[in-house]
This record gives sequence, C-alpha cells and structure tokens, in this order.
Amino acid sequence: MTNQKPTLSLEEFADLLGQLDRFIGAHNPELNLEVRAIGGFSLMYHDKQTSLVLLRKGSSDIDTLTHLPQSVATMVDIIATNNDVNSDWLNDCWYANHNFEEEFEPYITWEPTEYTFKHIDLKVANPKGILLMKLRAVCDALEFAGYPDNPEVLAAELRTQDVMDTVSLLRFLGIETVADLEAFPRPVEILGFDRFVRYAVDQGLVRER
Repeated sequence: MTNQKPTLSLEEFADLLGQLDRFIGAHNPELNLEVRAIGGFSLMYHDKQTSLVLLRKGSSDIDTLTHLPQSVATMVDIIATNNDVNSDWLNDCWYANHNFEEEFEPYITWEPTEYTFKHIDLKVANPKGILLMKLRAVCDALEFAGYPDNPEVLAAELRTQDVMDTVSLLRFLGIETVADLEAFPRPVEILGFDRFVRYAVDQGLVRER
C-alpha cells in the first residue's frame, strides 16, 4: 500500500502522466487515452495560464470524466507504488459512481493543455464548466443542511476546498454581486442555488448590489 502524499503540483502530475504514457506505449501501444480533467488539476492549470488567483497550490488527484480501462487503472496503481503517491492519482471514481453520466458534461468546454503525450490526450474543463460543478457541490451541502439552519451539519458536509475553489472562480469570472451570480448561465437546475445566493451574501463572497 502506498503512503499518501497530500497534494501534487502540475509538474508532478505531468511527470506521472508521462510515465503512464510510456507504460501504455510499452504494453498497449494501440490505446489512445483521453483524460478530461475536472476539479483541482484543471484549476491549477488555469491558474498557471491566466492568473486565476487560486487559493490552492496542489491537488491530491486528477479527476477525469473518462472511463479508465482496467489495464490503465492497473498501470496507474503501479506508477503510484513506484512514486509513493496516492493510488488514485488519476481516477474516474466520481464518474464511475454516477454510471459514467454527468449532467453538466454537454455544457463543459474542453481545452487543450501544453502537455503533449503519444498515447494520452489531456484536456481540462473550462472555468465556467468547473464553476457549475463546484456550485453544485456547495449547493448540495447547503441543501442537505437546510442552510442557514443546522450549522453543525453544514460544517460536516461542506468541504472548505469547494468553497475556496468557488471563491477563486467567482473572482476570476468577475461575479461580484447577487445579480452577477443569478445571471451566471445554469443550463441544468442546481438544487439549493437559492441557499447558495444567501450563503454567498452572508459570507461576503458577493455583494447584494
């Protein structure tokens, strides 16, 4: 079992992907793997390219909206052991747990990166697409806790990292007021969004006007 390294940088992830690329080339050269990164890795990449003013400097994994073949999952695990990093440094767990269906997927723009490989096509979700998913995560916690009631429940359900990422994205996209927030395109209804608007005002994430 590997010891878990809390967070990795973009360069460390790129090195791991390079190892995976060579592994695929040696053992399954006909395979072309698409990695569609969401979450922390994508945020860090956008921060590097566009000064996102990110409140995080690392991520524990690359979450991907891609079904990883078992052969690739095995390679990922071997690379993790060899490098003493998280066993799921590249993972499709969230995607798999939702039957490889993501309601926001049709509304995400996938952008190329500066990292090139022979057998891996790495793309990152655009900031608006990431914000949709981050908003849903925060809204789920607020709705479950019945915000503004039950602060103890909310503290247990709401991931600080999701809030920090949301703050960074709101700033980057110029969303400063309630009107800006309500005007942000939501092609799919996000349960608890009204609670998030109240939370955002209460926490000073946006102004009322």
